[in-house]
Amino acid sequence: MGVGLSVLLGWLFHVELLKSWLPGKLSARFNTAVCFVLLGFALWELRKRSDLTARWPSRTAARIAAAIVVLVGLLRLSENLFGWDLGMDLWLYAVRPGDEIGNVSPIAALNLVLLGCALLTLDWKTRRGGWPAQFLAVAAGIGSIFGLLDFVLGLKVSHTHIALPSAVNFAVFSLGVIHARTEWAWGGLLASRGAGAMLLRRVAPAALLVINFISWLESKALLTSAHFEWEEVSVIIVTLNVLLTGLIVWTALIVERAEQKQKKAEQAL
Repeated sequence: MGVGLSVLLGWLFHVELLKSWLPGKLSARFNTAVCFVLLGFALWELRKRSDLTARWPSRTAARIAAAIVVLVGLLRLSENLFGWDLGMDLWLYAVRPGDEIGNVSPIAALNLVLLGCALLTLDWKTRRGGWPAQFLAVAAGIGSIFGLLDFVLGLKVSHTHIALPSAVNFAVFSLGVIHARTEWAWGGLLASRGAGAMLLRRVAPAALLVINFISWLESKALLTSAHFEWEEVSVIIVTLNVLLTGLIVWTALIVERAEQKQKKAEQAL
């Protein structure tokens, strides 16, 4: 919500630094900032599961806010896919002739849809105990990594057309959705006290920092026309992160299940 409000103030008072965070970079869109405020409000109201009956008006308002974000994201996606110009940047704010708004970012539009749907399904679990909201949030987080790589790799031209405030906020908000239900995330690993959960919490952050540092060093040599383009380097980095995270989570789940089976066997004896 803070990022969204700061971008809105940047548009209202024409402060470029609040809109882009970096001089000469793309500015976050006005309606994207409004969606950030709506998403923040929705997550704040839906994060707790206590007193559901007493808080139904605010929870209903939160779901309406999330649904509005999904609708805005779908309209943005349609603009990008079909070449439409719905004039959405003029709906809430009159853009001045000198304002630079850039192209529609498909990553930002898709992330709005994913995160809005994640909030709408935040309290829903499948019959097998799966939690779909976490996969929507993870997908949005992966999409935000491509936006961050535009700035991390030091490119002069934006390939994703996503502003730095939007990329950072999408990444942070994805983590917020997952941690709203820590006892459900990745089968309860984030909130468990078992050996598998401890392995995940201790190994994953350090492993991801190391692999990203190595990828950043390698990108300087690979990011040339003679080797790889930006798209290929980005896919390599994101794929390495996803595979490494998946391997750590899978290993942690195996350790956690083995420990649970051992405890059941001890209780039976």
